[in-house]
Amino acid sequence: MDKNGVIVIERKFKNEHLVAYINPTKNELSLEAKSGSQLLSTYRDNKQPKNKLRPFESILIKL
Repeated sequence: MDKNGVIVIERKFKNEHLVAYINPTKNELSLEAKSGSQLLSTYRDNKQPKNKLRPFESILIKL
């Protein structure tokens, strides 16, 4: 968990590097995400978060 309350899970395998950012709260949280391409989002609009995660939002980034 980072200092803002976002759960961060990183996985590496050979040349693959994925990072999941999870906001488990009902509040919007500040996000300090690494840059990469977004693969998944829990919101249907699949909006690319720049510096915030919406309530209960999770995203998966490929670095």
